[in-house]
Amino acid sequence: MMRSVLPCLVLVGCGGGAGDSSTSCTPSDDGYAMFYEDRDGDGAGSADASQATCDGQPPFPTWVATDGDCDDTDDTRFPGNPELCNGLDDDCDDQADEGLPFVDYYVDGDADGYGSGTATNACSDPGTGFATLAGDCDDGDDQVNPGAAEVCNGYDDNCADGTDEGDPVALCADDAPGSSCEFGRCLCDPVPVSEGASCEEAIDLGSIVEGDPAEVRTFNALPAYREVWYKFRGVDANGGAESGDPGMDEYHVRVWLIDNPDDRFEQTVYQRCGDPPINDRWTFFVGDNDFEDVLDTRATRDGVRYGEAPCSQPGTSIIGLDTCSDNSMDYYVRVKRVDAADLACVSGTIEFSNGVYSAQ
Repeated sequence: MMRSVLPCLVLVGCGGGAGDSSTSCTPSDDGYAMFYEDRDGDGAGSADASQATCDGQPPFPTWVATDGDCDDTDDTRFPGNPELCNGLDDDCDDQADEGLPFVDYYVDGDADGYGSGTATNACSDPGTGFATLAGDCDDGDDQVNPGAAEVCNGYDDNCADGTDEGDPVALCADDAPGSSCEFGRCLCDPVPVSEGASCEEAIDLGSIVEGDPAEVRTFNALPAYREVWYKFRGVDANGGAESGDPGMDEYHVRVWLIDNPDDRFEQTVYQRCGDPPINDRWTFFVGDNDFEDVLDTRATRDGVRYGEAPCSQPGTSIIGLDTCSDNSMDYYVRVKRVDAADLACVSGTIEFSNGVYSAQ
């Protein structure tokens, strides 16, 4: 009797070696397992390419039992992978950068550690030009931010919506001892002036006519950068009527520091704001304490006669004499602390005069 042998069909229970992928294998069969193609070799495959086997073995060496790979072309993205700050879904849970600490960053234009504007929320530092602290009220000045110390300068240094707030004396702790903050400057108490800080804001003394009494002003300490400016017009009366000498022009403007403790102050005279300093026409006192604009000299200097002395009255002509001309002029005087002088609340006195020359 002949025995017929049937070929093994692709059925459940047919042995066929590793990876029996019978299409009739169902989850209820012993040895059932589902495998997924792992194209990037990261240990997880995609459900797009899956196959069941009945012997618990993968149908191909590169197939794996774990699915859920959201990008099977990138071996850095798969279920269970740690989430990184990169804007990608690294662990394939349909979220990107979840579970990571996010911080608000602000544009920091002056690199002082404080920014301004709308925050950018990110899980990694965007780098140069950003700060995690907000509230900078001037992002173009690295000396102005919420962490800065308020100083006496007329600005809101600490972005607290105020200027020079705090103890006026404490604000001037690094300036002249005894000074306090007034008008955005460290001044000595009591403050003698609240103006005259620039040529354009010069303290106006009016006109000083030949023979008028001298104008005397006492100024207080000039700490650090502070200057005090004065302005006046020297008026030439032509003819010396005040002295009873019609043949002499008595115009002689003098500006000098009559009290200058330790030579700590200096003066400079200008004809206009922005002009170079005026050079003395006749200087008897050399240095920064005295300025003289002399036209009435009755003597000579080194054998040469200076000025309009004697002179004839305007409208008349006398042989050998100059005509007494009108030399009226505006003067701007700056008084400041000598750079090398120490900061201290010490006063000085300055005199402005116009009259007959005297070698005082």
